[in-house]
Amino acid sequence: MSGPAEILVAGHISLDLRPELRNGLAALHPGRLVPVGPMFATCGGAVFNTGVALHRLGIRTRLAGKLGQDMFGSVALKLIAEFGEDLADSIIVAADGRTSYSIILDSMVEDRMILHDPGANATFALDDVPLHKLEGVKLLHFGYPPLLRRFYQDGGAQMAALFKKAHSSGVATSLDMALVEPDTEAGLVDWRLYLERVLPEVDVFLPSFEEIFFMLRRERYLEFRRQNLRAVDALIDGCFLGELADELLSYGAAVVGIKLGERGLYVRTASVPGKLSFLAKATGIDAEAWAGRELLAPCYVVPINGTTGAGDATIAGFLAGLLHGESAEEAAISAVAAGACSVSGKDAVSAIPAWSELKRMMQTMERNAGSLTWPGWRMEPGENVWRGPFCRGSF
Repeated sequence: MSGPAEILVAGHISLDLRPELRNGLAALHPGRLVPVGPMFATCGGAVFNTGVALHRLGIRTRLAGKLGQDMFGSVALKLIAEFGEDLADSIIVAADGRTSYSIILDSMVEDRMILHDPGANATFALDDVPLHKLEGVKLLHFGYPPLLRRFYQDGGAQMAALFKKAHSSGVATSLDMALVEPDTEAGLVDWRLYLERVLPEVDVFLPSFEEIFFMLRRERYLEFRRQNLRAVDALIDGCFLGELADELLSYGAAVVGIKLGERGLYVRTASVPGKLSFLAKATGIDAEAWAGRELLAPCYVVPINGTTGAGDATIAGFLAGLLHGESAEEAAISAVAAGACSVSGKDAVSAIPAWSELKRMMQTMERNAGSLTWPGWRMEPGENVWRGPFCRGSF
């Protein structure tokens, strides 16, 4: 890293193990010998996926997470070092802990299954985030509190305290979530109350649709699951997204980005420029131009080699756009472009190019703009982003 870090990415980190499934998940039955292909190992979690993607995009990045002093931890550190020798300088290696790992069963044609051990992530806490290294940092991004026991068991108190300390140092804040399984300890948390406590200290909130659907509309989500309707994205429409975004903005977030998978990225911003002033001062964006936006950036069309970590790469593209002073429209498109590069690679980050190369690729990659029939939404001729009815200046 040449010069001080511009962004600190903290939170969940793990070793991801992905066997090549030759016959799909349906072949997995007790008592059988199931032929598989090679095992592919990479790091995972928000710290690696988002942090290394930002690094590859040319943003000076520091990673902060916790590994165990074990074989998996050694492999994880080696994998991180392949992308940058000093990237792991702030990673804690706990002598008495074990490294978190996930076994990802993904056939590419069915919903994936993930077997996950939280490992050292269960003890990662506020004091493990290197706040003494914030000099020069413009943005603190934190990922996956639902998978970090210390950051959810107190209802968000540590999370809010961390972001408040960042703000007191002049550092903007960004938060990503993870999908919560209802029958786990994290599933018992009142996530609406959690967000009410934390979002006043969050400048950019970037959950997925399913994550925020569960957190804000728990009973509706559970009823949907009880009916065995697994494709929750069937419920995505402009009205529902606007309703969710309204609530999140009312809790205090300045920018809300909801990841919609293959449909792209929905972005909604506070209507008052003053609400964006802290973010603007830290990152260099134009608060006036960013205020009052409602956008949908459709995905690019690329060959898909894997979707694990694509949402994290999308976040990296969005945050890189912020740090380059892009408009909300430009940052949203940069986000889905980074996500497209991610799914085209062998892992979440190896196909992420440098920023200048990403901009060049965006000139030739095919967009999946399609036809959006949501009431009040439109795309101007020559543009690459849909504008919603809440978008200032749309009508």
